[in-house]
Amino acid sequence: MTNIPFKVYPAALTVTEEWADQAPKWQQIARGVILEDAFDPLSIKALYVTGLAFHLCFAVNVLLAADNPTAITFYPSYAIFASAVELLGRCITGNSTSGNTTADITTGFYWLANPSINTCSAIQDDHILIKTRNFSYPISLLVALRHFTAHGQAVIKDKDKIKGVPDDFKFDFDPLLLGEFPPILASAIEAYLSQLTSNESLSTNLAKASIVPLRSEPIFETVWRLMSVRESFPTIVGEEIRKMDWSYKSPLVRLGKTLGAA
Repeated sequence: MTNIPFKVYPAALTVTEEWADQAPKWQQIARGVILEDAFDPLSIKALYVTGLAFHLCFAVNVLLAADNPTAITFYPSYAIFASAVELLGRCITGNSTSGNTTADITTGFYWLANPSINTCSAIQDDHILIKTRNFSYPISLLVALRHFTAHGQAVIKDKDKIKGVPDDFKFDFDPLLLGEFPPILASAIEAYLSQLTSNESLSTNLAKASIVPLRSEPIFETVWRLMSVRESFPTIVGEEIRKMDWSYKSPLVRLGKTLGAA
């Protein structure tokens, strides 16, 4: 499968020296997983990021399975989902530090709203990305919910900066929110991978993004599960994420499964 072409557009010369230090590390982490020289180092980094994002999405799928109580697993699931959005945003912004994560996740949500390098920056924080029967969610609120779920469900960071949020605001449980995201996230990641093959700005920022190559499993998952001779790589990634079911499963659904197994 490693002969399937996926090549990230070359990064700008302005990062060549910086990237020269990174490139051997990406080649090293892929050794034994893919054929040598099957992919250039920057493409390997893209495969790694894709595998990480897919693993995060799969973890959400497991937590929100019908045999788990959604009221308990919803907030941890959202934190994991938001990590995938933050990772996408980090690649888009080219964040070369370990900080400034709020800008990364905000950019990630901008991309979900409008997945194009030419237009996503026009999205505003008050853009309504998701509407359920219970609530409407501007991007600023989705970012705040990420901070809440990632920090012990104890604090709401920068609450005063969220437009229209009252002082006594709290996050009411909305089990419908995450179920809206698989098709949106799938389209966003699919568009990112597609544009990455032809856009120098995106490829340069991917090269600059601070992502540590710790393990080979994400590359293995990407190459051997998400590549095919029949369809383009970005299309397959999108299709696999769209198949995931993050919808709310009522207690009656879980009860029915239990009775059926008895």
